[in-house]
Amino acid sequence: MELVGSARFASYLERLTSSPRASVELRALAEQLTVNETFFFRNADNFRAFAEIVLPERIRAKTQERRLRILSAGCASGEEPYSLAVFVREALPDLGSWDVKIIGIDVNPAALAKQPKPATPPGRFGDLGGLKRRYFQADGLDSCSFPQFQKMVTFEERNLVDDDPLFWPSLGCDVVFCRQRPHVLRARQRA
Repeated sequence: MELVGSARFASYLERLTSSPRASVELRALAEQLTVNETFFFRNADNFRAFAEIVLPERIRAKTQERRLRILSAGCASGEEPYSLAVFVREALPDLGSWDVKIIGIDVNPAALAKQPKPATPPGRFGDLGGLKRRYFQADGLDSCSFPQFQKMVTFEERNLVDDDPLFWPSLGCDVVFCRQRPHVLRARQRA
C-alpha cells in the first residue's frame, strides 16, 4: 500500500480488483507474499512417499493407457517438478512409450522466470542419494538428462484460487503435489 500511495486498505483493494492495473498489481503482490524456498529434492520424506507409494500405484493404474499427469502446485522456480521428473524417469524404464506431463504452477512470475537450466547453481539440493550422480553434474542438471526432463515438464503462471471450471478437468491429474512449509501447517492445526 505504501509503495503505490494507498493510504486506506479500501483504495488498495479497489486497485487490486477493478483498476486497469489490477493484474500488474496482483503479480507484484504475489512476488512479495509467496514463499520461494525451493531446491531439488527438498523434504526427502515427501519424495520418498511419492517414489515408493504414490508413483508405483499410479503407474499400475495407468499401464493400459500409458498416460500420466502430475501437477506441482506452488512450484516456485521449478526444482520440484524437475525432482518429480527424476523419480518418474527412475520408475519408468520405458518412459519413451508413455505420455508423461508434469505441470509446474506458481502465482509468482518472478519465481517462474528462474526455472532450472542445465547449469543450475550448486547448493540447491536436498537428500538425493545416488540420484545426484546419475542426473546432475557439479554445476547443475546433467546436460544429457535435461532435455528428457524438459519434454515432461512445463510451467504456467496461475493462481489456483481463481475460478476456472475448465482447468481441473482438462488436466486430468493423476497426482497433485502441493506442500506447505511445516510451520504453516502447525499454525493452522492450532487455529
